[in-house]
Amino acid sequence: MTKLTVQPFVLKDVVFIVETDDYARHVSEVLFTPTVTQDEIKWQGLSPDASFSDTSAPETSWAVSVGYAQDWETADSFSRYLRDNAGLDKAVTFEPKSGVGTSFASTITIVPGPVGGAVKTVAVGQVSMKATEPIPTDIV
Repeated sequence: MTKLTVQPFVLKDVVFIVETDDYARHVSEVLFTPTVTQDEIKWQGLSPDASFSDTSAPETSWAVSVGYAQDWETADSFSRYLRDNAGLDKAVTFEPKSGVGTSFASTITIVPGPVGGAVKTVAVGQVSMKATEPIPTDIV
């Protein structure tokens, strides 16, 4: 048995580009998550021994969760971008380690984020947006 090596990463120098703007300074979390669904198909005839069951082909859909600091003073902040572009599909690039390793490309559907938060802390937001499968590309 071969013992395989592992090189986990820590998100600390990240690229998160939406269209042409890098929002890495605005966000604190980027997480692409797949959801796999598979339907169970059943049929029962009038006789107890006349039954059929199978499953459909699996279907995968993706979502991206983005956590960020709310900024309503800066004209091109991520908070304003979400509000101003709600409902639009935008290309994104996510590099977990800036300039090395693997880059992921996807298209996301923008949703608006929350406004406000708790006293004596940074107001943050969290949005979950529909995404296409993030396609990996090795950075050379």
